[in-house]
Amino acid sequence: LQDITMHPRYATMLGYTQAELETNFADEIEHTARSLNLSREDLLAKIQHWYNGYRFHALAEAVYNPVSINLFFDTQEFQNYWFATGTPTFLVNLLREQGVYDVSAQRVDPSGFDTFELDRLKLSAILYQTGYLTITGSEADGLLTLDYPNKEVRDSMLKQLLEAFAGVEVEHSTALVLRLREAFEAGDLEQVFRVLRGVFSGVPYQLYEKWPERFYHATIHLLFRYLGVRVHSEVCTTDERMDCAVETLGRVCILEFKLDEPAEAALEQIRRRRYYESWWHLGKPVIGVGVQLSSQ
Repeated sequence: LQDITMHPRYATMLGYTQAELETNFADEIEHTARSLNLSREDLLAKIQHWYNGYRFHALAEAVYNPVSINLFFDTQEFQNYWFATGTPTFLVNLLREQGVYDVSAQRVDPSGFDTFELDRLKLSAILYQTGYLTITGSEADGLLTLDYPNKEVRDSMLKQLLEAFAGVEVEHSTALVLRLREAFEAGDLEQVFRVLRGVFSGVPYQLYEKWPERFYHATIHLLFRYLGVRVHSEVCTTDERMDCAVETLGRVCILEFKLDEPAEAALEQIRRRRYYESWWHLGKPVIGVGVQLSSQ
């Protein structure tokens, strides 16, 4: 028996390559482009953004999820088809139990994918084998980089994690982040904090009693990742780490969070560590925001 999960010869066997998509679905592409009033090139780019990205060997071509592609051409609507076939309750609960909310850009040793021990489950291996993460890069020493394969999986997983860590029900998360995005784009920080206060007031106690600071930061990070604006959480600076930076078209907001400490302490940290200098090259106003989170 030979495990061909990462065998280069079979890496594109179970998904559609770009050539296969364009050759075998030529009629569907033409009809859908007409129906959605898009050019063929724009439609293909959008399909790729939503449903491509699975890679089963570091050097292999990325492939499309066949379930999602067939359902997309059937309905001619961009939706999260594959994720809707089953909610990953077990996985999400496992992530919450271990306090892991950011699963993107993981560097892993592929040898860890070969064995499973039920009493010591390896999250990265499970996330890869079940399709929530895929190979996005490799390093000379053999390590692989895993990340979300596409928009369909990333957005759906963030919704599930928001519910697990912040108690925000999946059906309400989109409307919530749209309010947050509008507030940031308008520069209305008062509205930003009204939204955030509403979120935190609804967090069930049992979700944050084990790791209070981590759950607060998880909520902020997941909200901003799902926001759709460019978000940099735990951004590396030259010497320290800032909590979060949100970049919109008009400005950059650096947010520093303190649990049960005054907001002024967070502002002082931004000033002292000169986080703002990392963003000067953009030529935009940079705003420092100190946030006090209360465990009460």
